[in-house]
This record gives sequence, structure tokens and C-alpha cells, in this order.
Amino acid sequence: MLIVDSATRDFVGMTGPTRGRMAYLPGLDGLRGLAVIGVLAFHAGFERMVGGYLGVSTFFTLSGFLITSLLLQEFRREGGVALRPFWTRRVRRLWPASLAVLAAVMVSIGWRSVYIWLGVAHFILIPLILAAVPGREAAAQARSAASQQGMTLREASRTKQFWLLIGIFAICGFDDFFVTTHVVAFAQDRGLDAYVAGNLLAAMGIVGLIGVILAGGWGDRSGPIAPTIATFAARVAVFGLVAVDQSQLSVMIFAMVFGVSFLATAPLTVLFIRDSFGTRHLGAIGGLIVMVHHMCGGLGAYLGAVVFDGTGSYETVFIVMCVASLAAALFTWALSRAGPADPSLAARK
Repeated sequence: MLIVDSATRDFVGMTGPTRGRMAYLPGLDGLRGLAVIGVLAFHAGFERMVGGYLGVSTFFTLSGFLITSLLLQEFRREGGVALRPFWTRRVRRLWPASLAVLAAVMVSIGWRSVYIWLGVAHFILIPLILAAVPGREAAAQARSAASQQGMTLREASRTKQFWLLIGIFAICGFDDFFVTTHVVAFAQDRGLDAYVAGNLLAAMGIVGLIGVILAGGWGDRSGPIAPTIATFAARVAVFGLVAVDQSQLSVMIFAMVFGVSFLATAPLTVLFIRDSFGTRHLGAIGGLIVMVHHMCGGLGAYLGAVVFDGTGSYETVFIVMCVASLAAALFTWALSRAGPADPSLAARK
């Protein structure tokens, strides 16, 4: 039996005038704000704020109450609580701020300690990931529902479309790993302090989430060609920008625009393979493409370091990346002109 006091029932919309929706109480936001101010004042060194730790307890108590209220509202509406979507919403809400905090901690205590704790956190995630993996019966149903049309990896490797895709994702990895490896050092070279440079990389991760969602939705509506060309066109523009102007503003623009494009091609990989080769051997073909992407990514990160050590500048690498991104956009256009490699897919279209 679910026991809830009358005030909570009214607040979460189980009874009263707000039945069916949660009531908004501005006072709770005010209390959370005061709690945060108390904590900040304590850490800023105000001697009279020795009770700042009370703010932590207050903040978490209120947050726990609000989260529990959301669960009660879902229980009333649905007759139960879907825990997986709940935890997914929690992660999406908290991880952007967590990235900024990690950057600040890394500056203050060093990257080695942060990496150890990140490893522990990933280890804790393992049982959660295993819980989210569908069972054998669900996986078998998914496989039977999927189309069995398509080419084998050997058949696909004999087509022009396959090598165009390899070229596109090789250049993509070359760009991605070079930038993520060197952007913090590049930003510091241009006068940004370590804290700002670290947060710049964190911000790239946040806008990367936006980019991957936009690219996936765009690809679902119109196919993978247009979003991929747009991704590489954006890269051509920002690599060209920092090749000629390396002011702090240009560095920030570069990081944000590239950040949006960073993960954009990830959801499009499946669409490219589906449209060109079918889904029968999606795992084998996709796995090889991802492997090439990562191998060329390591090469891009390494060559960027070699060039910088030899010349003291990234300008040459930026020019190479600009030209390579233009080539990837042209490869994508050529792929659209080539059509499906599998004749059965072409007939179906």
C-alpha cells in the first residue's frame, strides 16, 4: 500500500485543484537558492558562514522531495514507475554540470586522481548497463523483425560506395581525435588559462550532444547525405577560421562549432550502411568503418603533435584538416550520386 500524507498528495497532483499535474511552489526554489548561497559563502571563506554545510543537507532534502514527488505523480498516472526512463532523465539533467565540475577538479587536484575516480564511476555503471541490455528473447525478436536484405562485408568491399564511406569516416576520425587531443593545449597557447580551456572541452561535449540529436533527426527525415555535408562544411569553415585568425574569440567559436559537429556523424553511420548495403551484415560493415574511424583518429592526434613539436604551431595541421574536410564533403556528394550498392535496394527504391 502506498501511504502519502495529504499535503504531498495535493502537491504532486493526486488530489485537489492540481489533480493530474504537479503544483509549482516558488518558495522551494527560493530555499534551494539560499542553500546554494550558504555553501558558496562557506567555501569563499566567510567566517560567519560556518554552517554552510547545512546548505548541502537542505538542498539534497528538497531535491529528494521533488524527485520523489515526480515518482509519486507517475505512480498515480501510470500505476507504476518506469525506472529506466527515470534514471535516463536524471543523467541527462546532471551530466552537463558534472563535466564543468570535473574540469574544475582536474585543475585543482590533477588529472591522475580524477581519472582514478572516473574509472571507479564507470565500473559502477556496469551493472546499470547490463540491466538495460534486452534479454535473449527480445534480441531474437528484434533480429527477426529486421530486414535480411543486404550485402556481405566481402561483397560490399568491392563497391565504390564502400570505399567512399571508408574515406568519409577516416577523415572524420582524423579531425575528431586531433581536435579533442589538442584543443585544450591550443587554447592555452592562445592565452586562455587552464580552467577556461578545460571547460571549453567540457562545453564541446555538451554541444556535441545537441549536434548528435539534431543530426539523427535530420537523417531520419531526409537521409544521411545532407547532415553529413553540413557537418563537414562547418568544419571547413572553422578550420579555415583558426588557420588565419587565432584570437581567443576565434578559438572559442572554433571549439563550439566543431563541438556541434563532433558526434554528428555517429548516428548517420547506420543510415549510410542501410541505404548502401542493407542491414543483413550491419554489424560487420559498421564495425569495420568504426575501426577505421578510430585508427585514423589516433593518426590525426599523433601527427598533430609531431607537426606542433616540429614547427611550434598548429597552422599547417589546420590547413590540412580544412582540405581533408572539404574532401569528405565531396566524397559524401559522390556517394549520393552513386546510389545503393546492393541492386535489390535500388529496385526497392
